[in-house]
Amino acid sequence: AAETAVAPAQAWRVAPGCLDNVQLNDFSSRHAMESAGWWFNWDSEFAFKPQIYRGFVPKDSYWGFSMHSRGAVTLRVAGSGVLTIDFGNLLGTPGSRVAVLLNLEKMAVAEASTLSTTAEVAFEPEDALTIREDPSGIIVINSITFTCIGKAAEKKLQSSPEVQEAEKMWRKRYADLQTEAALAKKTEKERFRTMLRKEALEKALVDDRDQLARWRRRSESEVAQATAELQRQRQENAWLGEELASMLESDTERARLAALLGQPGAQPRQGQPAETEQAAIQEAMKAEALALEVASKARTDGHHSLQSQAEDVLARARLQEQREQRELEAMKAGATERKRLAGNQTWAEQHLRAMRSEEARLAKRLKESERREGLLELKEAKAARAVKQVMIEQRKKAIRDQQEREAEATRSIGRKQDSEAVSGGKQLLRVATDNVRVGDKLIFKQTSPFTYPPQFRDFTPVTVLGHVDKEEVRVRLPDGSSYAIMAADLYSPEGLVTTTTFTTTVTRNRPTLYCWTLMLPFGYEPELLSAQHQRSVGIFGCDETTVFSNSSTLLDSKSSPSFPVRLVGFSLAVPLGGRWHTALNTDVFNKIWADIVNANLFSSHDWVVKADPDTVFFPERLVQILQFGLPPSLVRKVTPDGRRLSPSGVSDSCSMCRLAGHETETCAQHAVWLQENEGRSCEEALSRISRLPPTDCGCQCTKYEACDLTHDGVWAEDGGLLRGDSLPAGLPVTVTELAAAPVYINNCKFGLHGPIEVLTASAVTVYVRGLPRCDFLKDEPWGEDKFLDRCMLSLGVSRLNVFSLLSETACGEEPAPCSGADVAFHPFKKKEDYFACWAYAKSYGRSPVQVSEAAGGGGQVRVGIRRAA
Repeated sequence: AAETAVAPAQAWRVAPGCLDNVQLNDFSSRHAMESAGWWFNWDSEFAFKPQIYRGFVPKDSYWGFSMHSRGAVTLRVAGSGVLTIDFGNLLGTPGSRVAVLLNLEKMAVAEASTLSTTAEVAFEPEDALTIREDPSGIIVINSITFTCIGKAAEKKLQSSPEVQEAEKMWRKRYADLQTEAALAKKTEKERFRTMLRKEALEKALVDDRDQLARWRRRSESEVAQATAELQRQRQENAWLGEELASMLESDTERARLAALLGQPGAQPRQGQPAETEQAAIQEAMKAEALALEVASKARTDGHHSLQSQAEDVLARARLQEQREQRELEAMKAGATERKRLAGNQTWAEQHLRAMRSEEARLAKRLKESERREGLLELKEAKAARAVKQVMIEQRKKAIRDQQEREAEATRSIGRKQDSEAVSGGKQLLRVATDNVRVGDKLIFKQTSPFTYPPQFRDFTPVTVLGHVDKEEVRVRLPDGSSYAIMAADLYSPEGLVTTTTFTTTVTRNRPTLYCWTLMLPFGYEPELLSAQHQRSVGIFGCDETTVFSNSSTLLDSKSSPSFPVRLVGFSLAVPLGGRWHTALNTDVFNKIWADIVNANLFSSHDWVVKADPDTVFFPERLVQILQFGLPPSLVRKVTPDGRRLSPSGVSDSCSMCRLAGHETETCAQHAVWLQENEGRSCEEALSRISRLPPTDCGCQCTKYEACDLTHDGVWAEDGGLLRGDSLPAGLPVTVTELAAAPVYINNCKFGLHGPIEVLTASAVTVYVRGLPRCDFLKDEPWGEDKFLDRCMLSLGVSRLNVFSLLSETACGEEPAPCSGADVAFHPFKKKEDYFACWAYAKSYGRSPVQVSEAAGGGGQVRVGIRRAA
């Protein structure tokens, strides 16, 4: 976003209705923020920029929190475009977070102790931007910038083919969602009707069961009554039979009475009310017959009282018979009703089972429909987000197109001026290398034989970013990309053109350096690096340079640095710990090393250098050491004037094995073979290979020349080389061959120190690819330098001790006043101290080659041996 904002197109300048960036970034008081449109959901004045946190946050930033957590600062935006917010979370409690939300949708999060992280958010009119504790935190707002687009440009973007295609996809997803929702609604209605029918059927079934139970209870009561009446009738019949028998004298009459009394009645079965009632009716008829006989006989004999009793019994018997007949009919009707109810219950239970099965089927259909509807909602949401993303990409494309149109207009002017050369008119003017300054707006026209990327077309406007060396400068193109080009290909749009053309090819006869550093977006580092960039010293004197940071805006000054910054998307806050209470920054630097490898930033260079901002670094001295000063046992060197040096310091007896059949093996290969295959120690292996032929090779070697010391526990040895797995065969080799192998330089007798780290490009790749194999080291309380040192050795990367690389207080030395021949001096955090050291070293110090020549070394540079401070 910062790169894009350097030269905004005319149509993309701040549109009417866009929020005022200057007013929005005034965090001086709560009143000022609320006047700009910010709204707080808490009222405590204490929680607005508490003084106890002033030393941790840039003074121009906002910081604050709610006393009850979930505090939020909200802003209603105007216009449409892209906003860039630099925010953070000052609270260090694990689990605390501060989130940025747009219309309650989370866009970015700052974890605990993250003072600065940047987020870009596309916005529409009336959107709500919220910075919220999530759920707890201390909100930090460093800056917010709105880049708005006018209505005409927005309308043009919305009619672009890409946006129309995304809209078409979204509408199709929306139509599918509507169809699926209608189907789900219909299924839900069917399921609801089925549930109502099932509930009605279940209610009817319960009613039938209740009625059937009532009929059964009534039947049982009737059986009991009929049984009691039957017993009473039988008792009366027995009494009438006894009375009649006492009055009869004729045998014929007694026989008829016996026949009447002996007439068998119905025998009711248990629980059968109709049969019981039938038996009661038969007993009542028998009682009627007996009562007639008794009454007739009593009337004949003159027993009036008995006659009266018999007539009463007769009347009761006739009434009982009628009553029993009615009850019998009622019992038959009840039996029919019970049978009907039982049939209804069976049918209802069967129908209920069917309805339950139907309900389960509909529920399954509804669930599947809801699942499909949910998927369609997700697709519809993704399609809507795609529309928004296409709009964002189209906005960026429109900016690039406008910039290209402006660049093409500049090219047209340049071509016009160039074409006027024939008529002697006004033409382009080549700019002298010494006159090229950072920030100059110049025009590229190729006259050198270099091959440039396709973005470099003649008369392309460029902005100067800095000097690479005397012949090359780094420039930025209109699309925001930056490259190193020949200074001879730069012209001023005014004056006369020089028609001289280069006919020779520029070649490099020295190792090339890719240098990088990590900058905090506040404090002393931005100012110190800006001063280095202005003078093209330190890392800015390398062949290619990258400055990494997590913010393109300096939090102290709210300005952009004078040099390009490669943004990283993570916090730079790290805890302190370990024996020396140093920064435990391994994860941060490992992520940057991975970014360097993944982006292939160093592919065209031999060596990679990481230097701290407060390290006074002389790239030209490092090149001299790499070219002329590495150990003769490792590199075949030439002097600066081209004279080849003999490998002094390396005995001929530690070169090739003299044992018959092994003449093609080096002494080192034979010693390492003994270590790896026979488990010999270094001393044992050296003793074995020192025996004269025909017993062994007859090699007289030191452990640094022949042994594999990666597991020897020796982490820093004066003047030594720890051999890794991938050193080129046939040492010593050329500088170019060494640069292709995985090698890194140890700069201190206590082990590798981080102010300057020097690795071959191959070693960087091996390190990043092998990081998973070094996970066992991550629990150690180390800084990134010690972790890199131990991990490199574990991965089999060769380590070369060059103690003249760094003069540092932590390495037991006194770097000031920087009079030595060292490559780097550390630490110098103040700009005045930094350039005092740099000036003294340039004026009174000597280069490594000068030191070696003064000592009579024939161009050799001392390696690993440091004179006393």
